[in-house]
Amino acid sequence: MHPIIAHAFSYEKHNILDFKEVIMRQSNMVKWIAAGMLMMVFFAACKSGGGNSASNPPASGSTTVSGTAATGKAIANTTVFLRDESGHTATSSTDANGKYSVNMSGFSTPVLLKITTTNGDLYGIATQSGTANLHQFTDLIIRNWYTVQGFSIETEFVKAGSISVPSKAEIDTIESVVRQMIGSWLSTMGVDPTAFSLITTSFNADGSGFDTVLDLLKVTISSTSISIMATDPNTGLAAETVAALPAGADLSTNPLQSAIDGVNQTLTAWKNAINAKGASTPVTDLMPFYASNFLNDGLDASTDIADTLSANNFPGTISAIGVSKIVSYDGINKTITVECEATSSNWGTGSFEESFIYDAVQTKWLFYGNQKTVYLQLRPGVQKTISTSGTTITNILSVNAENTAGAISQIAVSGPGLLTNPTILSKSSNGSTDNFYIPNNGPLSSPVTVGSVYTFYVTRSDATVIAYAEMIKATTSETLNISGPAGHTIADAHIGSSISVNWTLPTSFHVNYITLVGWVNDSNGGFQQPPYINPDIAATSGSITLPQPTNGGTVTNAGIAIFITGTKGEQSVVNYIFE
Repeated sequence: MHPIIAHAFSYEKHNILDFKEVIMRQSNMVKWIAAGMLMMVFFAACKSGGGNSASNPPASGSTTVSGTAATGKAIANTTVFLRDESGHTATSSTDANGKYSVNMSGFSTPVLLKITTTNGDLYGIATQSGTANLHQFTDLIIRNWYTVQGFSIETEFVKAGSISVPSKAEIDTIESVVRQMIGSWLSTMGVDPTAFSLITTSFNADGSGFDTVLDLLKVTISSTSISIMATDPNTGLAAETVAALPAGADLSTNPLQSAIDGVNQTLTAWKNAINAKGASTPVTDLMPFYASNFLNDGLDASTDIADTLSANNFPGTISAIGVSKIVSYDGINKTITVECEATSSNWGTGSFEESFIYDAVQTKWLFYGNQKTVYLQLRPGVQKTISTSGTTITNILSVNAENTAGAISQIAVSGPGLLTNPTILSKSSNGSTDNFYIPNNGPLSSPVTVGSVYTFYVTRSDATVIAYAEMIKATTSETLNISGPAGHTIADAHIGSSISVNWTLPTSFHVNYITLVGWVNDSNGGFQQPPYINPDIAATSGSITLPQPTNGGTVTNAGIAIFITGTKGEQSVVNYIFE
């Protein structure tokens, strides 16, 4: 928790088709039965058209299943194979957008689906008529069921005769668990995880919404493990583990729920310990809730607790706290990162992200931290600068890092669009903290794209280098406006007096926080900044006082800026320059 409240709060079905078997009425006229059988054989041999074919289906009502096959990009112009538990088969073909449709007349549900890609076969399942998608998560769902049963989906799919198939209830349970594992990513990309089905909700392979999730999350299934990794689709560079599980993990038992229950128990106990003694809570009272190897943004357990209990960060009385969604889950190493919702007297209601590890000796989940030695922040977006020369707009990547003074000697970052790769971050000290940043908010040679991975190379004071990968999950190109100052001369800055500032709010992303800043440069090389101002997220005006030089110099230029940061990390900046 860095700190657990102050830094982290953010102001962010199925209709089962009942296949009725058509029962042929008996007739005592054998010749009519024979003739009927002959006709069935004839039509079975001749059936074709519509991009699908069926072999030996029993007589039944006509039904259709359709969906999208994609892994981010559409799986275009590719054959989709179907079979049911009795061995009836059919084929269809996807179009240029990965869409397919096939008549399942005569099939019993569920029906297994398969499509072959350059990276191997992907499987899916239609538990009813309607939509049945094919992608890496449907593949994970159906493979998990067969693995737990001791079967191979590859073998079962091509086996002659009858095979075992999962029930709709079993598939629905596994689907809900997989959806829960990637729920944070669904939300980030604008998809409601409570109303979306990975199997039966229609989507387009158009690079938006759920298709973006498919583009960014790579599923790998081996003989020993299952992993879901956030991966740059252009470079293949992995950024973070979304899920990791033993290969034989039975997802139908929902292993995530016991972890969530354990984390909620720890959060409740932590809340009760703070509420019992308030701001005078000793650090030692909270240490039992922390793992011995806790590390979060460079803070160990005792430092992190002290930071949380400090006057600036203390949450006050916590009335409610609990897990709202899963960010990542590692069932192999028994760690989980969750988004928590909390309500407290000092900070109101908001959310924060926390990591936990399971202690097998104490049989409980403990605060674990993000295991990073430095606080890192990426803010992609756009910057507008207004000066006497006019207005300029640039794509930016605001990169900030901070740690205890002297602990880090250098930080470099590499990734797409940077003018220099890697870029060495500038360093400034603020009391007990060192801050690292790209000058001028990191102008770029090209806009940042969602899914881009940037690697930080952190050099510690002992010369060891640690690399951290961070993925861009959102960006913006929306510019904002600023007004209030009368002009761009030094006199218009009203140095030493309050100046009113107005700004517009974004319409393309939700605001997480607003920061109003100012600066003054003087003829003697001095640089002064007033304290940062953080207005309410709905505010459109404020005031700031630019300070007089303290070294006897005269003001050469000054400025004010509005930083508006979204709930997904996107940022729009407006600079207003006096010179």
